[in-house]
Amino acid sequence: MLRGLFLAAVFSVGFLACVGLWAGGKEIKVACVGDSITEGFGIPDAQRKELCWPSVLQKILGDKYEVLNLGVCGNILVRDRNASWNLSARAKELPKFKPDIIVMMLGTNDSQKKAWVSKERFESDLKKYLAEFRKINRKVKIYICYPPPSFAGQQLKMSGDSYSSAFYKKTIIPILKKVAKEEKIPTIDVFNQFKKHPEYFADGLHPNIKGAAEIAKFIASKIQKDAKKSK
Repeated sequence: MLRGLFLAAVFSVGFLACVGLWAGGKEIKVACVGDSITEGFGIPDAQRKELCWPSVLQKILGDKYEVLNLGVCGNILVRDRNASWNLSARAKELPKFKPDIIVMMLGTNDSQKKAWVSKERFESDLKKYLAEFRKINRKVKIYICYPPPSFAGQQLKMSGDSYSSAFYKKTIIPILKKVAKEEKIPTIDVFNQFKKHPEYFADGLHPNIKGAAEIAKFIASKIQKDAKKSK
């Protein structure tokens, strides 16, 4: 009888341990690095935290994942300048979070004349980010997202900002594609996926509630597909 009680206790402890690993602290951590598109600008303030695309991504991926939104409004990819992502407070959260997956969507704000430096600088700084990400976790899975298309027109140009899908296509995306190929990193082509959907963007640039949901679905499908392959 004592032997039976012992085995039952061992089974109970083992079972609880397995449940604990699944439910507490062993989630796959996903960090979303980006600008205002990731932060959720374009969604009403009261709903932004809940309905930005990283939050919707969390809902789609479920409890086995923990998604952290590290988007910062106005940030650029090029490093060590005014509004550079690497100098933001959110960037300091990344090493503490120790992500298993990083989804990077930067480059939209770099297209502005006041922010753009050069192709060479954009490429070298992107590579610096990738090196830093791998120092945090040498096994980290990185996804480089192409920026969404711009339908901004006059609305944003009047405020002194200009965003051009043509510039993304001619300059930004080719660099992202080149570096991703060299570094053997998967890309997520948000640009072409949504280039025929201006209705998904609140001001022609920032996703509205529907747009954020669709971006989340598109990114989730890539993560889930790769997760199945790795099993």
